[in-house]
Amino acid sequence: MCRLLATTVLAGVGVLFSHPALAQVITFPAQTPGVLVQPAGNPHRLQTGVNGTVTVSVVGGLGVTLQVAAPTFVSGPGGQTDDPPGTIKTATATWPTGSATSGGGAAPFPTALTTVVSVSMAVDRQPPNFFAPGLYNYQVVLTVAAP
Repeated sequence: MCRLLATTVLAGVGVLFSHPALAQVITFPAQTPGVLVQPAGNPHRLQTGVNGTVTVSVVGGLGVTLQVAAPTFVSGPGGQTDDPPGTIKTATATWPTGSATSGGGAAPFPTALTTVVSVSMAVDRQPPNFFAPGLYNYQVVLTVAAP
């Protein structure tokens, strides 16, 4: 059983937040949303062109883990409300001493006062589905927990 300490949401064009009751233990003092791009010639994929970053501050000596969730669809052109069935979504969070991938479980996270976490993601729609031209927003949830 893990005790949830903080959760933050990194959105392609959004805002990050931390659980207010735990602000003294875990904080997210700086964040930069990432930018998604479509690789040339592949209308079925969106991927990170510029990684998002989150600065995570953990009280020294507190043993914690970081877990990353798969990206979730927030909005798209033409009133889309979700990705089509079969869409494959992955996210990876990396920091100087480790990494965590969506679906891969929690990874030990450093207890340094501040650590910069880089977040990348990819979304693959299976043919015949594709990304129509327009603005797409996805979010990735990072969860910091203690055993």
